[in-house]
Amino acid sequence: MTDRTSDSRRESPNAPTYVRRQSTLIGAGLMVLSVMSFTCLDTVLKMLVGSHDLWALAWARSLMQVLYLALLIPFIGASRMVAVKRPMLQLVRGFCLAATTVAILLSLRHMTLTQTYVAMLSAPLVAAALSGVALSERTTATQWLWIVAGFAGVVIALDPSAPEIGWFLTYAVAMAVALGAYHVLTRLAARVEQPLPQLFYVGLFATLLLTPTLFLFASESLPPAIWGWIALAGAFGTCAHFLLILAFSYAPPAVVSPMIYTQIIWAAIAGYLVFAEVPTLGTFIGALIVAASGMAILRGAGRTRQAT
Repeated sequence: MTDRTSDSRRESPNAPTYVRRQSTLIGAGLMVLSVMSFTCLDTVLKMLVGSHDLWALAWARSLMQVLYLALLIPFIGASRMVAVKRPMLQLVRGFCLAATTVAILLSLRHMTLTQTYVAMLSAPLVAAALSGVALSERTTATQWLWIVAGFAGVVIALDPSAPEIGWFLTYAVAMAVALGAYHVLTRLAARVEQPLPQLFYVGLFATLLLTPTLFLFASESLPPAIWGWIALAGAFGTCAHFLLILAFSYAPPAVVSPMIYTQIIWAAIAGYLVFAEVPTLGTFIGALIVAASGMAILRGAGRTRQAT
């Protein structure tokens, strides 16, 4: 997604040092705001998933993304939103997003916000492992060591031996795999697609794929009273995606991508303030290991791209 964003804001290496530093700080700041918005989205969903149908919530969350993006069409033109070169690839991305949304909701129902995010942030590790096959990107032995270390951090954070932990840990695994595959497919699509059509079609296909579940699995329809919360969640999600795209237009991935790990901080704050969740020491240690592993992989990938 980021490979095709506008480079007009990203300063060239020949720009004055203070200009490049300012652009870097703006990009990093926008990414922090993006992950904070994602955390707000999932906080609202966690508030709702305990008492409302999961399948209906997953469908409504995807629908809101499509509706918000559709509202932009009169201002930017239909062609900028709907022109797509590889629709089947977008369909597969939509399936991955639908699977990710369902897995996130299942995880949020059974685990704390911080634990859910530790598992979610292992997705870049999954993406790194899959990239060698899907994108023909070489994964070095050092990167494989960091991938294994990162998964060990997830295990420490989730603590499978704890008495309150159950088989629903498979939801966290499914979430990481689906989101990791989504990341890889997004990078593949970014080679030929613009960001807005990617956002629009992935939401559209996810909504269409989730629609049959309303008839097959949903136990109830969503009451009108909570649609305001759903609209708020959709606004947070759409805003987060735009901030993410904008962040990469100001600064390179090596600067922006590591900021995703600040999500652990926002999750811990939101979990404590909204749900009175107090992360355990194991959760914090595991989160640090996952973050360190992810940033090491990102730095290694950045050096590999510079060498080529």
